[in-house]
Amino acid sequence: MVGENGAGKTTLLRILSGELAPDRGTVRHHGGFGYCPQAAVLMLDEPYQGFDWETYQRFWDLATRLREDGRSVLVVSHLAYDAERLDTLWRLDGGRLHGQITEPTA
Repeated sequence: MVGENGAGKTTLLRILSGELAPDRGTVRHHGGFGYCPQAAVLMLDEPYQGFDWETYQRFWDLATRLREDGRSVLVVSHLAYDAERLDTLWRLDGGRLHGQITEPTA
């Protein structure tokens, strides 16, 4: 998911994790969410902010391994530099999640 600063990315993560109730609208999902690798979905808010290149590469290696193990990794950022690493890229704008930007990769 990608969205400008202030679009609502962190708020959406807090709603998905149950930390915050939406003030309007609904959020529907199946399965468990958590902020740790033991959960079915790992939600990461700006995870590689401030990483050096080696740590950045290790982050994506870990995300790939988690995905290969059947977990979902939700990366939230205001940048979309890593679109080729993602299965799906969604854009959040003004609190609304807009359609898929890229097709899933094989």
